[in-house]
Amino acid sequence: YIGDWSSDVCSSDLYQTALSGKWHLGSAKEEFWPSNRGFETSYGHMTGGIGYFDHTAAGRLDWHRNESTLREEGYSTELIANEAINIIKNKDQSRPLFLYVAFNAPHTPIEAPLQNIEKFSYLEDESDRVYAANVNALDNEVGRIIKAIEAEGLLEEIGRAHV
Repeated sequence: YIGDWSSDVCSSDLYQTALSGKWHLGSAKEEFWPSNRGFETSYGHMTGGIGYFDHTAAGRLDWHRNESTLREEGYSTELIANEAINIIKNKDQSRPLFLYVAFNAPHTPIEAPLQNIEKFSYLEDESDRVYAANVNALDNEVGRIIKAIEAEGLLEEIGRAHV
């Protein structure tokens, strides 16, 4: 829940605000959309569990940039991380960044790239292999985001924000 606190932070011009990933806080009415909850930019999906490759939920495409439907190829975990890294690398230097990254992994339907699944060939159960690969992909992408934060010299800012 990011409710009232995020509205206060996000409604301020003091912060650059961005969302990459799963919103899942309402999409039926525009008033619930990220742009109406203080986010300057948003990217990802609006519902809970989506297909990791086809970006659909209940047979409908659920992938967007700033609430406009977007058809895009790729594994959602990687795409969410790519967007977060792009935001970090291109952040507004005049304001601190409030970046909300919410991966859909691990969430049903559990899916993973084949090269990740093959890493866990020693697991007998196929469901266990796919789940392990899904979590492994998430771990890799979080690591990439942390490296981007370090490369941009933002790690110190994060420390000051939590003091």
